[in-house]
Amino acid sequence: MPSQLPVGPLDQFLLFGDSITEQSYDQERGFAFASALQNAYLLKLDVINRGFGGYNTKNALEILPAILPAPSQARVRFLAIFFGANDSNLGPPLVETQYVSIPDFSQNLRDLISHPLIAAHDPPPRIILISPPPIEETFIAREDLKNGYTEVKRHNRNTALYAEAVTKVGKETGTPVVDLWSVFMAKAGWVGGYHEDGVPMPGSIDAGFSEVLKSLLDDGVHLTPAGYKIMYEEVLKVIGENWPDQTPEALKSLRDLHGLKFWWDTE
Repeated sequence: MPSQLPVGPLDQFLLFGDSITEQSYDQERGFAFASALQNAYLLKLDVINRGFGGYNTKNALEILPAILPAPSQARVRFLAIFFGANDSNLGPPLVETQYVSIPDFSQNLRDLISHPLIAAHDPPPRIILISPPPIEETFIAREDLKNGYTEVKRHNRNTALYAEAVTKVGKETGTPVVDLWSVFMAKAGWVGGYHEDGVPMPGSIDAGFSEVLKSLLDDGVHLTPAGYKIMYEEVLKVIGENWPDQTPEALKSLRDLHGLKFWWDTE
């Protein structure tokens, strides 16, 4: 056993988002994104969940100082920014507290990416943007009407525009993007991009109930274990494409870096 063990925490993989992120450690239903990511980076990176139910990008900017460790506290190796599901919520009464216009949403993402507290880390975190997933409106409509709403609060065609905004900000800033909306929609057979152009997109009331999207979206908004599995695969894919030296397979563990023996090694 080495005489001097490493001091301090592992570098962090910080997950910053709304309730979809918040729920991503929950293994009661099956596969969980954050749990799987931590397992992949075991003894290599600490996966930190900072998901806040109901939050949008405006809230994200407000609480960033409280959730981002100072460089003296921990090094953030990766920062996944996953918002948009609430920013795109058009329906009352949440519109006054959750809705953020697309121009403001885009600027908020830019402000997060270039935030001085993030830039203070040297080297800066490797940032990944994740777009909001699609909406399965027919399922949401049943729940909304049951809860007394007179109209559907969320629309897939609107969420699509926020996913498009994420990809545009990613391209503009050189930030890799996991376009979860497009990946899920491709599973549902959609090849029409972010705009309907006269053809109802899967997930909309006009297109009817989508079994595929419902298999990925637990309540029409949040992810099922199958949805989280796809998210996990896509995040690792983006890491492999942009930072091949940072994949779980490429990084050395604490055991390797510091010559830590297995418990059964007695020599």
